[in-house]
Amino acid sequence: MCLFPTFFGLFAPPVGKLDFLLHVGAIWLFVGIGGGLFRMVQLFITHDITTGLVWVCKVLTDSFHNIALYYKSPLALLRGELIEKSIADADWGIDEAAGRPHFS
Repeated sequence: MCLFPTFFGLFAPPVGKLDFLLHVGAIWLFVGIGGGLFRMVQLFITHDITTGLVWVCKVLTDSFHNIALYYKSPLALLRGELIEKSIADADWGIDEAAGRPHFS
């Protein structure tokens, strides 16, 4: 973009920094969509149509699933809870492992 600010005539010349950033963002959006479509077609060819469609659905819905899983994490970190209490309080059998011989 720095060498060809119009991206080979695709965009109007950027007037300011915001226009430049919008053009870069649009290019990355198209690269991402193109990569996703390429992977979907690749899965159609190498496996079957179902595998490609399932992969696309997984990629599209994965961010929503992550939000549902981790939305409480930033507040827990601010409270100083680096490790979840149920994991920290769990019995991991450390005392049993100390008495057993191990190979070095």
